[in-house]
Amino acid sequence: MNLKQLKYFIKASETENLSRAAQSLNIAQTALGLQIRNLEEELGTELITRHSRGVGLTEAGRLFAERARQVQKLLDDTVQDIRELADPGRPRVNMGLTPSVMDLLGARVFDLAGTIGKVAAVQFVEGLSFRLVSALETAEIDCALAFNIAEDDHSSRYALLEERLFFVSAPDPEKSWQPISLEEALTPNLALLSHRDMIWQMVDETAQHYTLDMTVAFEVQSQSAIKKLVQQGAATSIMPYGAMAEEARKGLICARPIDCSRLSRTLYFVVSKTLDQRLLPALRKVLVPAILNEYSALLGDYAVHLPALASAEG
Repeated sequence: MNLKQLKYFIKASETENLSRAAQSLNIAQTALGLQIRNLEEELGTELITRHSRGVGLTEAGRLFAERARQVQKLLDDTVQDIRELADPGRPRVNMGLTPSVMDLLGARVFDLAGTIGKVAAVQFVEGLSFRLVSALETAEIDCALAFNIAEDDHSSRYALLEERLFFVSAPDPEKSWQPISLEEALTPNLALLSHRDMIWQMVDETAQHYTLDMTVAFEVQSQSAIKKLVQQGAATSIMPYGAMAEEARKGLICARPIDCSRLSRTLYFVVSKTLDQRLLPALRKVLVPAILNEYSALLGDYAVHLPALASAEG
């Protein structure tokens, strides 16, 4: 067993699709399948099961994926700590990421941070998009990957991709992944995050545009709490794929893309103008594309790339 096999299995477990995982890892699908079979032979048990939509994890596979992520995280932390000891003068970049990006990529983001390890030490900060904007304004972070960021005088932004939003409800295998109209999605038992959150504002503006009624029954302060309400059948919600991908793949909730072009969000790379400009090329040309490629591969058909790091100066 080696670290490459752990890395490959983590990616396969995150995507639950060998073709998509191989694409993200930039290897042939046959090579990925062979590495997983080698792991299964060494461990003496099946780790994945194949079905029409991709692959699923066995009980042993879920345990192995969890432990593999812990090993990968420990290794990433160790590498970063040692690099900082070896070069205490290396610049540090505080980078904000939204919960959906962090949830979808997991510990992999720390591995990707190593792509610019010789240039800067990257520290990730998690927060909703509007909170990351505030953190940029107060210089708590230097840059961020965040959604629907407005132009301002203190930062520059670069559009990366458009991502569709999903209607989520209690488990319903027959309806999962089937498109739903906006009118159907605006159910009377919606649960959403704070009214300051971008998803709430987008849904509200879109409903007004089409003169549809929108009633939020539950204003909840965390995505995990919303997902529990949804799983119990007490509420429905509208959220991005990354926020509920794991639960949807496991059949714990029913996820349906909303058939409305206005209900998509734009991911931006936004940079404080106070950032040392010598660090910007490494971020724009190396780290951000690496994160973007991984993220979009996991989103699959539910995301559309925009012209690479097209600048919209603010």
